[in-house]
Amino acid sequence: MENRYMIVLIVRHAICNWYEKWSGMLLSSRNIDRLPMISAYQSALSGLQAFSTKVTANGNNIANISTEGFKGSRVLLEQAVSGSVSTNVEQLATPPHSVYETTTNGYELVELSNVDLAEEIPDMTLNEIYYKANLRTIQATNEMFGSLLSLKA
Repeated sequence: MENRYMIVLIVRHAICNWYEKWSGMLLSSRNIDRLPMISAYQSALSGLQAFSTKVTANGNNIANISTEGFKGSRVLLEQAVSGSVSTNVEQLATPPHSVYETTTNGYELVELSNVDLAEEIPDMTLNEIYYKANLRTIQATNEMFGSLLSLKA
């Protein structure tokens, strides 16, 4: 997690330096986010982090599907003020299935997990596609930034 933030800071610093040399204007930290490439990076990086959180929740739900009494979690995405994506993790509210099992005390009602594999697998597949789309955005922004630097040079 810290590595991603370091990369963002390094990219922001490099773009500030490049812009100041290219335009001859000083770029303050307040208006750097108005540059299209910076906002594209920030949006894509926040998307990567959000969909990474969603895939982690899917994996945790699937891994614990056979755990008695496990309550699954769901990740909701929200748009932040800066145009980035924030996540909100909440427990699934669906009631778990219960079954009678034979124990040393006779038959007992055992609460199973409330995770539905038929929902988790497609959700995980979609999250993978969205994650790749954010990676592609970063790649396209890198290509545009490289082309812009080549034009100036």
